[in-house]
Amino acid sequence: MAWTEDNWVNVEDEWRALYTQLEKQLRGKMDRMSGGIIGVVVHVTLPNDEDQPLIAKVAQNIIDQAKFADFAGYTLILLARTPRFHSSLVRRGEDIRERSN
Repeated sequence: MAWTEDNWVNVEDEWRALYTQLEKQLRGKMDRMSGGIIGVVVHVTLPNDEDQPLIAKVAQNIIDQAKFADFAGYTLILLARTPRFHSSLVRRGEDIRERSN
């Protein structure tokens, strides 16, 4: 459970919603492109700075699925600036590359 504005929330539901939204955004961007770089700015405020890399892992799980086999011609760059800077470069079948301060 996570504490957010005096309300208890189910963290599992939040991560599921994030997964669904990111999957939808990636597919939508891919439908309008024929390869290249997809940039996503993450505006989600997470309880811990350590949670920012988890978003990249969620993205990696999405693009490594068989239904995203066509992601091979794309590179995903995630930029989170809440509350710190964290960037992730995600490619299908490769390790995630990350930088933060």
